[in-house]
Amino acid sequence: MSFDDPFSSLMTVEINATELCNRTCSFCPRGVDYPNLNEHMDPAHLEVLFYQLKNSGYKNRILFCGFSEPLLYKYIHGVIEQSKYILPNSPVHLVTNTDKLTKDNISELFNSGLDLLICSVYDSPSQIDELTKLFNECNIDSSKYFFQHYYKSEEEQFGFAGFSSRAGYLFQHDTLSKPCNMPFYSILVDWNGDYLLCCHDWKKSVKLGNITNSHIKKVWLEHPILKQFRNNLSVGSRQDYPCRNCNVSGTLYGNRSKEVLSNEQV
Repeated sequence: MSFDDPFSSLMTVEINATELCNRTCSFCPRGVDYPNLNEHMDPAHLEVLFYQLKNSGYKNRILFCGFSEPLLYKYIHGVIEQSKYILPNSPVHLVTNTDKLTKDNISELFNSGLDLLICSVYDSPSQIDELTKLFNECNIDSSKYFFQHYYKSEEEQFGFAGFSSRAGYLFQHDTLSKPCNMPFYSILVDWNGDYLLCCHDWKKSVKLGNITNSHIKKVWLEHPILKQFRNNLSVGSRQDYPCRNCNVSGTLYGNRSKEVLSNEQV
């Protein structure tokens, strides 16, 4: 990351490649009324995105996660391979609920170029032993995957370090008065190509353009709505929706990105 290249402040491009998930967890909007839709991102749109990133010198993380189960995206292996071909220096990470993991699927994911598989374990600790056995049978080094322990009780916030309200989708609370770095270091791309402000905003209330008509570098550095949110959040003001309904701290990452962008535009 460099002050000479403000676009280098973008550390994560998160992709919501489908609107499908096979689970309806109580701590997720899908356990309330978030629709489960058979929608899939056009790989041609991802190709446009990847080339925009390449031509902008992007070398940071591509993350398949969003509001869905990425392994239900019907083109997942092909687009991972595509991303590694176009952006060989960008690590590709994927978050999964593990239900669709098989020996064949694991092998194909890593053969396609996946760098890290983040396994959200929801049922019990015994799943970890079963999954570790699968990875060993596929000869996948332990540095290529890790487990998130989300099988704990509600009293333990299901294992989350901080239980997100999903910007008020799950429950209401007092508005926080504290900074948030998320729009300083990450952007989410929805299945239809929309650029979204934040992965915690499950109502997708703030859109910043679309892959088909907006270059990601221009969006990241010049979009007036994004600038407005950064200005407010940099001083701890969460007055605008969806931030006023969000209980996420948002400062675990992104301090360096905030410095770079603050030097440039805030």
